[in-house]
Amino acid sequence: MGCFPSSPRNAQGVNRLYPDQITLTICKMIFDDNCLTRAEKDLVKDFPLPPEYIVRDQPYMRYQSDRVLNERPIVEQPHGAGEEPPNEIELHPLPPKFATPAPIHLIGSSSLLTAAATFHQATSAFPGALKRIPDGEPKPRDCFIAFQIATFSQCPWVLQPFALYKETGVHEKNGFEEEVQALRAEHGEKEIRLNGSGYDIAAIASYAEFCRARGQGVIRAGVKFQVSLPNPHDVVAFCIRPEHQATVEKAYEKEMIAVLKRIQKYIPSYDLAIQFDCPFAVAMLEEVFPAWWVPNDGSISDDNKTEVLLAGLEERFHTMASYVHEDVDLGYHICYGDYGHKHFIEPRNTTISVKLANLIHDSVYRRIDWMHIPVPIDRKDEAYYEPLNALTPRKCGQTELYLGLVHAYDIAGTLQRMAVADRVLGGRCYGVATECGWGRMQQDEVYSTLDVMREAAGVLFDTNTDEGNVA
Repeated sequence: MGCFPSSPRNAQGVNRLYPDQITLTICKMIFDDNCLTRAEKDLVKDFPLPPEYIVRDQPYMRYQSDRVLNERPIVEQPHGAGEEPPNEIELHPLPPKFATPAPIHLIGSSSLLTAAATFHQATSAFPGALKRIPDGEPKPRDCFIAFQIATFSQCPWVLQPFALYKETGVHEKNGFEEEVQALRAEHGEKEIRLNGSGYDIAAIASYAEFCRARGQGVIRAGVKFQVSLPNPHDVVAFCIRPEHQATVEKAYEKEMIAVLKRIQKYIPSYDLAIQFDCPFAVAMLEEVFPAWWVPNDGSISDDNKTEVLLAGLEERFHTMASYVHEDVDLGYHICYGDYGHKHFIEPRNTTISVKLANLIHDSVYRRIDWMHIPVPIDRKDEAYYEPLNALTPRKCGQTELYLGLVHAYDIAGTLQRMAVADRVLGGRCYGVATECGWGRMQQDEVYSTLDVMREAAGVLFDTNTDEGNVA
């Protein structure tokens, strides 16, 4: 199998990798099943693909068909929906001890054009400092969830009346409102049908590049491939009209569950890490964005609104996490936004981040491998970090903590923020990261971030150590 390692035995049985010919044929089938020979069709008859995954029917994903995909593992894994919920959530009255993190955590996007370029940049810039590596989210994923608008091309009347301009990433009002009204009049209340989101196709394609880089010695054995995904409510909050949000969320959640299943079918669990990005949950807790499941007609009190909001978020985080296999790494990126390198609201301190992190820990009945919390560039005061002591992972020593305190052009400030975090947390029990992904950075900003990140990691750890599974 070349760069694909032998599959380890696990508690659920033995994973089985198929020969190269089947993996190549599966790749061809995803992009265009008309190109298969009769012999190839017989070879993969046990792997039928639903129509929404045939790329020729999704023009916005055709860019992937140009990638070189001549190696891909197909893995048989029984699906585990997570552990049964415990009778009680275990809380710790003292600040919890976190799992030993890697020196550095990469959020997701990289501003580079290909996954291969991201893998090479990450491992050459941070040798021995990474447990997981994302693919950099190249086009069309370079502007977070903006490309998901194409998922709703069969029901455009559900979309918010704005257009997205790729050159700026800005969404602005335009004449699309009149077009939406016309579509609504024409189609009425027809069934809402979605295209495939494309996240699974992109992940599987990038995993082939990941394996190739590992086979070339670029990525060390044991380092996992990180796939960053939105929560369904993030996409719905971003681009769906309020009157359609509840209905569309059900359909989109079904699509993202299918995405998780397919990613875990084609990428072996010992190689996979899933990160859920959480900006809109933060916005809802900060009361800058409404949640459609919370009544706003005066029928319930403000206190009850908070309870309904929290219960809705708990249910949503629980649902998605329950489809992540137990032996797949799982983490969360708590986010205050990065459009124009500005937050959608300035955090007063880490109270909301900790509140969301604890809510996730309480609602997810499986191991959470890492939690990322952002730190603004101007926060060198202990008051910002003090709520971190209220973090309550379900089990001590299971969850790694990453603080997004690295900022470009600010080595001195980054080291000051680290020193304050050390004092508040009572030691260096965390790894470092940026506040958000790098996809909107200019090139000189990327180079500066690399320098600052290396400096910070050098203070935290000896990044040349051979201990642990780090790249």
